[in-house]
Amino acid sequence: MVYVVGQFDARVIDSHSCRTTLSEFRHLDREVVFVGSFDEDGERHWTYFSASERPERPLGSH
Repeated sequence: MVYVVGQFDARVIDSHSCRTTLSEFRHLDREVVFVGSFDEDGERHWTYFSASERPERPLGSH
């Protein structure tokens, strides 16, 4: 499973069945690996930051 986490909920992608579902945070597994995030860079362009570039941060923190 892959979780794409947003500010209020998450999309759960099941690669075995090729299905995507919407889920609330309380229904997600707790033992997951953070691989990266999408955020604005210094020039305000949307960019992917790997976990080695930017560790996991609580939602809403800057």
